[in-house]
Amino acid sequence: MAHKPTPAQENIYNFIESGNGNGIIDAVAGAGKTTTLMGCVEHVPDINDVLYCAFNVSIRKELQKRFHKANKPVKVFTIHSLGFQMLRATRDFKDVDDLKYNKIVRDPKFFETIVPFIDDILDFHQYYSVAELKEMEERSYSLDWIEKNALNEGLRYIQKILSRLLNINQKYRCTLSPDTVNDIGYIIRHFGIFDLEEYSLPTYKQEVECYFNAHKKLLQEGNSVALSHGVIDYTDMLYLPHLLNLTAKKKYGFVFVDECQDLSRAQLYVVKQYLRDNGRLLAVGDPYQAIYGFAGADSSSFENVKAAYLGTAGK
Repeated sequence: MAHKPTPAQENIYNFIESGNGNGIIDAVAGAGKTTTLMGCVEHVPDINDVLYCAFNVSIRKELQKRFHKANKPVKVFTIHSLGFQMLRATRDFKDVDDLKYNKIVRDPKFFETIVPFIDDILDFHQYYSVAELKEMEERSYSLDWIEKNALNEGLRYIQKILSRLLNINQKYRCTLSPDTVNDIGYIIRHFGIFDLEEYSLPTYKQEVECYFNAHKKLLQEGNSVALSHGVIDYTDMLYLPHLLNLTAKKKYGFVFVDECQDLSRAQLYVVKQYLRDNGRLLAVGDPYQAIYGFAGADSSSFENVKAAYLGTAGK
């Protein structure tokens, strides 16, 4: 490194050189987390046995430039690309379409399979059924103002239902949640998918069950499309390796993970598959800076890393 290491950095480098096991660094914003991890590479016995996990493409590109400039042949990949590598090594997953699930829910044939659940949800909120709304659409030219307003509000609420269903589906795959009504209810509450006042409605539990049943059909169809046609979205890159119980063919003796406070459980699973049984992992993050809740990370992501790699305590 060009600058003199701080005492904290010296401790980390000593852990790399003479320590054992995995480690996690709790570092606040502006503390030089990425610079420290790059410095750690110089203290690894075999630089060709190192994998650096970048959170996104822009970070990967920047790190590749910096490692290349420093003449360090470190392999840098996003966690999504690592998941994709496992999938491609197993099956012919060739098409990446991040609108895959959006297209599924709007496919007329699939939509009909979840209409019973949508009808129940519409009824809970005092809207017309799907069939009634379709009939009103067909004679929209003759509707009075009140009927037109009811039609428009009903159609908008159907879109809201589908949007919520897609949100539940994506969070379920990222968090690797158990497949139960209670766990779907937890996802809904934890990620604020419903409006606040809806949690106290007398039909809340029934509505959660409707979303749970619709989600099961959506997930089944999405998995079927992936396995039969090779079509996946970006969340599938993280979820399907876990579903199919895959592991990486190429594993590493040392894995570095940046921004670990933003990792979902699915991302943690992928990272773990690239670490040799006797390998070591060093993660760094700020538990107070988690910003990717929409991607399935949450305020406990930092603690999830500690639990997965360190038991209950970190270095």
